Amino acid sequence: MKEKHKQMNSRLGMKEVGIKLSSIVIAISIIVAQMITAYAYEEGSPPIKLPNRGTRDFRSVTANGIGMTSLAYAGITFVKAQGDTITLNWSNLNYGGTYWKIVTENKEDSYYFAGRYVLEFTDPEFYQNIESIKVKSGVREDTMENYYDVGTEKDGSLWTHAIAGSAMWPGKTNSNTIATVTIKLKNGQTLDDLGLKDKKIKFSSMWLTGHGGTTVPNFIAEESISSGYIYDKTKEKDIHKSNLTMDGFTAKALIEGSQENKFDEIRTVHQYKPAIKYESSFPGGGYVAVIEETFPAELTDFIDWDNVYIYSSDTYGNPTKNVVKTRIDKPKDGVINTFNSPEMSHKNVKTNSDVAKVRSYIQSNVLTAPAGGVGFYTISYKLKDSLKDPKAARKLIEATKQTENNSFLPFSSRLYADWPDKQIFGFAKDDGTPWKILENSEHNSLLDVRDTDGDGLIDFIEYQFGSNPKLVDTDGDGVPDGQEILEDNTKPNDASDYLVKEPTAQKTKYNPSVENKIKGSLPKPLIKNPAKPEEDLKVTDQKAGDAIVRLYPYDPKTKKYDEKRVLAEVKIPFDKLEKGEYEMTLAANKVENSSKGQIVAYAPNGEHPIKGPILSFYNPIRRNLQVELGAAVPNAKEGIENTSSLPENAKYTWKKDPDTGKLGEQRATVIVDYGDGNSDEVEITVKVTMGVPVGVHDGGNTQVLLILLGGILLGVYGLVQINRRQTDESV
Repeated sequence: MKEKHKQMNSRLGMKEVGIKLSSIVIAISIIVAQMITAYAYEEGSPPIKLPNRGTRDFRSVTANGIGMTSLAYAGITFVKAQGDTITLNWSNLNYGGTYWKIVTENKEDSYYFAGRYVLEFTDPEFYQNIESIKVKSGVREDTMENYYDVGTEKDGSLWTHAIAGSAMWPGKTNSNTIATVTIKLKNGQTLDDLGLKDKKIKFSSMWLTGHGGTTVPNFIAEESISSGYIYDKTKEKDIHKSNLTMDGFTAKALIEGSQENKFDEIRTVHQYKPAIKYESSFPGGGYVAVIEETFPAELTDFIDWDNVYIYSSDTYGNPTKNVVKTRIDKPKDGVINTFNSPEMSHKNVKTNSDVAKVRSYIQSNVLTAPAGGVGFYTISYKLKDSLKDPKAARKLIEATKQTENNSFLPFSSRLYADWPDKQIFGFAKDDGTPWKILENSEHNSLLDVRDTDGDGLIDFIEYQFGSNPKLVDTDGDGVPDGQEILEDNTKPNDASDYLVKEPTAQKTKYNPSVENKIKGSLPKPLIKNPAKPEEDLKVTDQKAGDAIVRLYPYDPKTKKYDEKRVLAEVKIPFDKLEKGEYEMTLAANKVENSSKGQIVAYAPNGEHPIKGPILSFYNPIRRNLQVELGAAVPNAKEGIENTSSLPENAKYTWKKDPDTGKLGEQRATVIVDYGDGNSDEVEITVKVTMGVPVGVHDGGNTQVLLILLGGILLGVYGLVQINRRQTDESV
């Protein structure tokens, strides 16, 4: 089986998922994953589980997920608008094996849509004016049920009907059913009356599995998801009836991922069922089917026009076996066609053999369906840049903001009959007259470019990044998905992956010889909800907790930190994220004196480092001074023992000059300014004595000298006192 698409899934049959149909159309087309079968052919086969990444908060259709069924396809396409009636064609091909019986008639039951087909509209100016919708195939006619109550805001937006026994019921296995859908507007109004004549009105459809056999009910059938738009069709003067296109065409547009999961290709996949194979079809005379597609102008600059191809495919746009992919030239006026592709064109044919070769090439490589069979062909558009690249995603979002088509980009397609300009034996000619459109070949498809949740991302880009287009903050980390993808380059579906703020520290100088408690903050302030600016986004997922703060050694010369050596680390728990206050312990003597460190913060998953303040580690050692009475004030630098281990540009000053005119010991403070905004105050002792050279400090020889000098002075003083006493006595 081919790969299925994975977004919007939950565990099979266990977890309910609410899904808005208009978004499903894009979701299923965008994310490629393993195909999941929503039914089983054999009794007792083990249940298959869809990936356990359910979507939340989808309002319109409640389902258990998306899976493969026995449908080959079930597509819907616009046919015409005439007066108060709009006509669509809804066709399907069923191989048999899936059961479609309804589960419940209770609208309040989450399984209400199981076994029903659904049609949804998104433009209230249109759907609020729908009177009825009927679906007819042969003698069977269904009147679809308006799901929402009359008069409510959603009245007319969602219509449904049971599949089993209905006009859409596949009567036979391997049989094709084509039903006509008739939409009647209220009070005889027309699109022109409603002011909608020039507007493209989107519609979407799908089937949901019912109960019976081994079928798992309430799963959206992957093959049934279809969409298109109602518009004022261009009236063609010359229309050819053709048994190639008599049953009409349907199409879907999708973004496809490569093996590297780069979403770098747009595909439009076209389904048709010819009554007879192309080479044998009428109109005859050797006509070439010119395939044309009108391309959204908003996407023109994003396409690599050297890599646009057309080819026979399966329903997912994958080339069929042995098919040759044919290149299509860059569009003119927003339209591409196969006329300028020599292999598929009468443009340069000259002989009978040339004409036959062109027709055979188209039969073999594009319109390959056999008589009565179902065929698909795909036009693939290579994107210049992967939409997984935030820059490319941002550019595309800006471009699509210009659309006026109710938030989608339209593709429209058609087939023309073209004959050789000049007579070639055995074939007709048209003398260069305009091509003639093949009846029922006009069909359309679309890419949804709405931003449902208002987070700044187009829905289909959200699917590519794994975020939920219905949630502003998919992972609950308090950061809008749009900011994570377009600005921060973080994962919107991983709460542990976000950009932290710059960390702070209460102080930036520490003594390395003692244990230090480094305190600071790594705040995670609340961010405004872009969809509701008056509200803050709350951090709701516990995985957003444990933001990391680390201290590394820092080299001032290289201006880099050494991330291989973690000096200290702390994690900020979930309940303290908003203020982000932290305290981490740096052990004594963990760093060298006069060294530096840098604080760096990380997301909880250890990614996205943000550099914080640089810390300095200094430990100036005091040296006591002894100076001579009346000497000059000594240099403050002499009061620090280990100046050689401190910065060379450090400056040393006295907080208050010591008083050298006063004998005895006194306290003085040396201020050490490290030149980086940090400083220390070191208190030392300054001893003022008699006869001591300035700057001479405590030491062995100095002490002996002081004792001798002191003794001499005391001796002289004693002699003077004795002599004075004797003189006094003589008197």
